Amino acid sequence: VPTDERLSVFLLHNIAAYPGILFAISAYLVYEGVRQKRHHLRNLSWTLISKIAMTLTVAILVLFYLSDFSQNILKILLFLPIIWCGYQFTWLGSLYCAMWINSVLLIVLYGAENELLVSFQPFIVSYFLIGLVTSGLQLEHRRSRQALSKNQLALKAKYAHLIKSQQELQDIAVQIVNLQEVEKKHLSQELHDDVGQNITALNISISLLKKQNLFTEAEQDVINKIRVMTDQIYSNAYELMYWLRPRSIDDLGLKETLTGLFFATRLEEHNIKYHADIDEGVNALDDGLKIALFRIVQECVKNVIQHSGGNACHLAISFSDHSTHVKFTDAGNGFPEKVLNNPFTGGLFNIQNYMMALGGSMRLTNNNGAQIHVKLPR
Repeated sequence: VPTDERLSVFLLHNIAAYPGILFAISAYLVYEGVRQKRHHLRNLSWTLISKIAMTLTVAILVLFYLSDFSQNILKILLFLPIIWCGYQFTWLGSLYCAMWINSVLLIVLYGAENELLVSFQPFIVSYFLIGLVTSGLQLEHRRSRQALSKNQLALKAKYAHLIKSQQELQDIAVQIVNLQEVEKKHLSQELHDDVGQNITALNISISLLKKQNLFTEAEQDVINKIRVMTDQIYSNAYELMYWLRPRSIDDLGLKETLTGLFFATRLEEHNIKYHADIDEGVNALDDGLKIALFRIVQECVKNVIQHSGGNACHLAISFSDHSTHVKFTDAGNGFPEKVLNNPFTGGLFNIQNYMMALGGSMRLTNNNGAQIHVKLPR
C-alpha cells in the first residue's frame, strides 16, 4: 500500500467492521424494546408498517439502480425516513428503520464493485448512528418527561395538602371568630341584665334613702358621692356593653356607626382626630361581613390609641369588582420592625383571624405613620 494511501485504507478497513457491530447493538436494543413493550406493540398497525417497509424498499431499489447520480441522492435521502420513523413510532421505529435500510443496502451491495461498496460504507455506519442517536434522544426525552410527570404529581399532592391545611386553618379561624362574637354578645347581655339592673336598683335605693331625710349634711354628701360613683360605673358598663356589641349597626347602619360618634368620641378622649370616608355600599353587605368590618376598624382604633402616639387617623372603605378594601392610616410613629417581621399579636392577630376566616388578606406599611390595608372578598 502506498504511503499516502495508508490512512484511507486503514479507515476503510475499520469502517467496514462497524456495520456488523452496530447492527448487533441495534438488533439487541430492538429485541429488548419489543420484549419490554410487548403490550404496546399490539396497538400498532402492522399493515401500515408493512406498507412503509415495502415503499422504502422499492424506493431504495429504484434510486440505487437508476443512475450514479440517483445513488448519491439516495445516500442523503435515507436519513429522512429514520428520523420520521422515530417521530412516528418512538425510538424503536428509528432503530428498526435503520436496520431495514441497511439490510436492503447490504443485499443490493452484495457482489457489487469494491469502489461502490466503499462509497456506501460511511453512510451505512451513519444510518446506524443516526438511529442510535435518535433513539437515545427519545429515551432521554421520555425519561425526562416521566420525571417531570412524577414531579408534577408530587407537586399536585403537596398543593392539595396545602389547600386542605389552608381550609383547616380557615375553619379554625371561623370558629375562633364565631366564639369571640358569641362571648362578646354573651358578655354584653350579662352586663345589661346583671350589672346594669343591679346598678339601676342601687340608684333607686339611694334615691329612696335620700328622700327619708334621716341623714346629716355630711352623710348626705357621702350619699351624693356614692350616687355619682354609681352613675359613673353605670356609664362605664354601658360604654363597655356598647363597645362589645353596638346596636347602632342594626338601628342606624354600618356607615352611620363608622362615621358617627361611636369611634370619634372615644378617639377625641385621647386627643386624636378621626375622619372616615365610607362607601354607601357597606350597608348592603351581609351581617357577617358588616360585623367583621366593624371589628377590624375597632381593632385599628384600639391600636391607634394604645401605640401610635399620633394626633389624627383616617378610615376609608371602598369596593372593587369582587373585593372590599379597608384602609386605616394614622399620623403616628408607624409600626416597629419587630411587628412587621414577626407573627402578629394583640389586635393585629385578631384582624388576621378575620382575614383567615373570610379568605382575605392584610398588608402593613409605614408611610408617615402606620397604614393597614385589608382586602376582603365581597
